Amino acid sequence: MDDDRGPEEFIRQVLEAYRKTPGTMGTVRRADRMLAAELYQLGISVAVIENALVLAATRRLVRPVGAPPLGAIRSWRTSFR
Repeated sequence: MDDDRGPEEFIRQVLEAYRKTPGTMGTVRRADRMLAAELYQLGISVAVIENALVLAATRRLVRPVGAPPLGAIRSWRTSFR
């Protein structure tokens, strides 16, 4: 981990980053909260998670011309695995 933030603050920051990511429904589910807790236990930094969310959103936005639009991401957990 990159600092001494506790699990509650880590989870709050990660879920807020997910909620604000383009392409998501903007809501947080129990499964999303559980994934954030798992990521904390694995020692993955908030910065790495935020970068992954930016990359995922960019990949969804930069699609071939004429490709059908993708639906909103409803759960972080199902899209992360």
